[in-house]
Amino acid sequence: MNKRSHSRSMVRSLSGGLLQFNVIFILTMENKQYVTHCPFYIGDIKADGFKTESGDYLMSQTGSAETIGEDESYARRFLRSKAFKDIWGKGFTPGTFEVLNPEQLKGQTRISGWPPVIVGLYWHSRGNKGNKRAFALTNGLIIDALEERIREAFGDTTTITERNEKLSEYVSLLEAENTDLRNNSECWKYINQELNQQLEDLSEGMTEPDHLEAENARLLRILREHGINPYSPQNYI
Repeated sequence: MNKRSHSRSMVRSLSGGLLQFNVIFILTMENKQYVTHCPFYIGDIKADGFKTESGDYLMSQTGSAETIGEDESYARRFLRSKAFKDIWGKGFTPGTFEVLNPEQLKGQTRISGWPPVIVGLYWHSRGNKGNKRAFALTNGLIIDALEERIREAFGDTTTITERNEKLSEYVSLLEAENTDLRNNSECWKYINQELNQQLEDLSEGMTEPDHLEAENARLLRILREHGINPYSPQNYI
């Protein structure tokens, strides 16, 4: 093969390779899912929200956990838990999304997306298991949503800033109330232990007459075996 033929062969090979690479790259880009990022507030708690190209709203798996002060591992375990599967009735695998504007996400360019319904179930579950922040957020949001529906029914309006101010008060109040309840639960636990001990002592005391009666019957039997009538008048003192 002369040099010119060899060069033409290399060009065709390179062109074919570049064409194949471009096709693969385009297909890969088309298969990716993208979201835009926007921070939002729950009361005075800052969180990260995302919007898909189809208009769905998401939070990230990491953000869902961090908002209630937990590590992401808790969120992953929740998805595998029996409690979640009992409620959801099926498995849930978070979608992977590329963030188009990750400037405020500390270099994070990809997220595992959770829809609000999954976030709500997770927070509710963690609140029931003693996470004070999750307890306060879920109940605070319920109150806020209920007030908003009643407000709309009367045709009244309010700003998101005003709602966040009230929600912040609810969250603070609920966190403090939850702390008091936990303290009370410790108190009741101690009282319950004391009552159980007293009941145990009382039950032991109530069995003593039975022991005395059995011992008395044994002694009476011995007396009769020796020809002594224990109920004879002369045997009474």
